[in-house]
Amino acid sequence: MFDNNRKTILVTGCAGFIGSNFVPYFLEKYSKYNIVNLDLLTYAGNLDNLKECENNPRYKFIKGDICNRELVEFIFNEYDIQGVIHFAAESHVDNSIKNPAVFVQTNVTGTFTLVDVAYKHWMEKPFVYKERFLVDSSHSFRMTDSGHPELSSRHPEQS
Repeated sequence: MFDNNRKTILVTGCAGFIGSNFVPYFLEKYSKYNIVNLDLLTYAGNLDNLKECENNPRYKFIKGDICNRELVEFIFNEYDIQGVIHFAAESHVDNSIKNPAVFVQTNVTGTFTLVDVAYKHWMEKPFVYKERFLVDSSHSFRMTDSGHPELSSRHPEQS
């Protein structure tokens, strides 16, 4: 587990060319973040590309597939993921001609899985609603009886 004072981001496809250059740079430049690397290590991924990161206490490697919803949900919950940087993709054109279904699975379904899990993790958590909150000096929102926010004008005498 990571230091709770840092935000943790999920970075997919870190063992590929772009990801393996991004991760050392990010860890050096942004000391207030942890990285969870989710990579399936297919033909384009090689953990030797990340040797310089493997002992960094702010870096965690998880071998797995972005299409595996249960794994992605586990990672979001276990590490309280605050952001996603998505490099995982099938990218060799010659392979896409031979087996296009793999490209659709990873590049479309896998990306959808990440977006959907992120949405549910970040947006469907219970919200704490306040009866009223200030937008600017002349407008505010209030909650209607039906539970929807409503913009209303504030008059100086109401201040």
